[in-house]
Amino acid sequence: MSANAPVSLTYDEQARIDRARERAKTVDALIGLRGQRVLEVGCGHGDFCKVLAEEYDCEVVGTEVLPYEEWKTVSNPNLTLMHMDVANEQRFPENHFDRIVSFVVWEHMRHPWSALKECQRILKPKGKKYLHAYLYGAPRLSHLHYLIPDPWLHLTHSPNEIMQRIGKGELPWYFWCNRVSYLHYLQYFRKLGFYITYENIIREPFPEDYYQDNEQLLGLYSGYDLRMHGFQVVLVFDERLPKEPIEDIVYSKLASEKK
Repeated sequence: MSANAPVSLTYDEQARIDRARERAKTVDALIGLRGQRVLEVGCGHGDFCKVLAEEYDCEVVGTEVLPYEEWKTVSNPNLTLMHMDVANEQRFPENHFDRIVSFVVWEHMRHPWSALKECQRILKPKGKKYLHAYLYGAPRLSHLHYLIPDPWLHLTHSPNEIMQRIGKGELPWYFWCNRVSYLHYLQYFRKLGFYITYENIIREPFPEDYYQDNEQLLGLYSGYDLRMHGFQVVLVFDERLPKEPIEDIVYSKLASEKK
């Protein structure tokens, strides 16, 4: 197997908890989680929230657009799992959370700007947000690479063609992803007053031969975007002017030169 080949994950409870612990360790090193009031947007089974509540002394809320059966067994007083959509519901007070985190959720949102705007509202002025998201140009964004190894499946095949290839009458919910690029995200962050204090652009080896064979379709998309799998950022506000839009230095410079 190639060193760059995708590794198939297991999804039993212990494997999920182990991955949640690794995530918590990584994010704690970046933004400090211990003893904080934390919101996880897109909490899934609730494994990450459970680790924070039990092992990091956090007061944790997890939200998800679809409830999970495992939530019924949650008994920790510091852990709340909620069926809600942060893009469309305002159920938390302003300036409520110390930390907001999310893992590979934003690409599935139909209203990513609205969700970011709500996070800005409920995050404390000195709070921090960790955001990990995939991008539309990612070769494996379809999430079906374990069934069909072709890169950019979602860009080169119609939904009907994909369903025929996987032998299904419908596509799984996670196949749908929005078309927000990283440049869109950077604009969103600026308008909401978020500064980036940590940035990791996730890239994978570029399948040049496949790209050349399918350039008629793939050439419609930015090569810059096609080379980006996803990103991880830590977002904070300016302590002097929290949540104020960040001035665009390019346009400001152009405006000053006209005077």
